Amino acid sequence: LILINPPYVPTSSEELLESLQVLRTKQMSLLGCAAACDVETENAALTLTWAGGIDGVEMTKVMLRAGLSRLSVRDGSRLYLIVVQENQPEEIGEYGTSIWDDVSCREHGSGKGGNTPSLSWSIALQTRANNELLSVLRFVVGFVDKIV
Repeated sequence: LILINPPYVPTSSEELLESLQVLRTKQMSLLGCAAACDVETENAALTLTWAGGIDGVEMTKVMLRAGLSRLSVRDGSRLYLIVVQENQPEEIGEYGTSIWDDVSCREHGSGKGGNTPSLSWSIALQTRANNELLSVLRFVVGFVDKIV
């Protein structure tokens, strides 16, 4: 079971990339140092807790790909992903299934007995939190026989 709660607020790509760059640069200078982070580093880290990039899905897609690559190919394995309506949940679900063959074959090979794992998705839950319509997407691994 994998649960992903990515930064999903729509922002500019520049805001996201600038924060990532600050952290990468500062990380090298802070390695092995117990000193407190400076304000620029703290601000960059805070920004990355919510900044999702264009349509709020740039980080979501990266994290979904990483999560799917670690998902077991056992029948019934699940990944849950939290998104907001502005992220276009249906498109993210379709994106997950479209990259599954590449991710699962690269990471795990085909399943036992010539079966290949398939991935389905659905909206498991929707709820409103203040002005956000939140959805929990459920991705489930299943098996289908190869057609030769």
